[in-house]
Amino acid sequence: MRITIPNVLSIIRIILSVVFCIIYFRPGMLIAALAVIVLSGITDLLDGYIARKYNQISELGKILDPISDKLFQVSTVICFVVSGAVPYWAVIVVVIKELVMLIGALVYYNHSEVVIAAKWYGKLASTLFFISFLVVFFFQIMENSLDVSPFAHTVINISFLVTLAVSLFATVNYIVLAGRTYFKNKNDKSCEIEKTNGIEKEQKTEE
Repeated sequence: MRITIPNVLSIIRIILSVVFCIIYFRPGMLIAALAVIVLSGITDLLDGYIARKYNQISELGKILDPISDKLFQVSTVICFVVSGAVPYWAVIVVVIKELVMLIGALVYYNHSEVVIAAKWYGKLASTLFFISFLVVFFFQIMENSLDVSPFAHTVINISFLVTLAVSLFATVNYIVLAGRTYFKNKNDKSCEIEKTNGIEKEQKTEE
């Protein structure tokens, strides 16, 4: 299996999620944690651009890219919830959504052996998560504290409500797309089998 530059960038993003969890709670490391968030966002933009620009789209990349995105999103939200900046319901919604997506993707791949590539609504949800993360860091750095003021909580809650709404919209669309693709592939296989059986019957008749 060929490893491409986008694949490497996705792996780097997975490593960055671990780095973020390690340094986020260390005193005086908020700026460094923010830098990790920004670097992760840059790698996300680059891997998609390079994959399309230089025709480096691969089946491995279709798996690594969403996994690295989801891992970073979930781990970051968990850190924010533990710090008190983000309400606990945010991580519950995110984890349940990602579990549904993961189980659905595994079941779908097991039946069709096809990976559904990321769509615009999935990328939009990822972008909004990134913006919400920046909003959290803005208030934490301004207030020099992991926990934030009531006003900051209100702004952060609104930001995450919008983000989660779009994220759930993306989830529903992926489920619908997976269903359509699955039944289309199933019908195509049925047509191929019928066609093959028809050819075999014609050959036997001629004999």
